[in-house]
Order: sequence, then C-alpha cells, then structure tokens
Amino acid sequence: MDKRGKPAQVDGVPVWSSSDPAKVEVAASDDGLSCVAKALNNGTVQISVSADADLGDGIRALTGTLDLEIVSGEAVTLGIIAGTPREQEL
Repeated sequence: MDKRGKPAQVDGVPVWSSSDPAKVEVAASDDGLSCVAKALNNGTVQISVSADADLGDGIRALTGTLDLEIVSGEAVTLGIIAGTPREQEL
C-alpha cells in the first residue's frame, strides 16, 4: 500500500516464509501477492512476506508479518485400542 492506503506495485515477486515450517507450511501464489498457509501442528508461528518497494535498480525492502496461533479443532471421533489378550485370573 502507498502512504494513502492505496494498492502499490512492488519490484519482482514477494517472498513468503514461516517462522516454524514444522507448524505451518507456506505456499505462495505464482505472482507472490498471496499465499496459503497450511497448519501442521499446534503452536504460535509468524508468517512473513518480503518485497522490494523500489521500482528501479535499487532495493528498498519491505517486510510484513502475521502472528498466528494454531489450535486443534473440536474432537469428532474416539478410538479404542485393545491391548494384548491375557488369560483371566480367578
């Protein structure tokens, strides 16, 4: 965004990352202007994006971050696992 809050161009394709790839996997779109974050494990993680705001030969790096807390959903099934069978005692 520019200083007036309007969409602005960046030079090249923005780069996305996760602070903990074991908790969240990040897949950027082809143009880099968006991404999909896939939760893998519970916890706190930051998603970051970096881009070059200088449309010329120079580089003026911009970085944005998003804090996420990943929590499991509500339980929907229960499992029962039987142990090794043994003879009943009298």
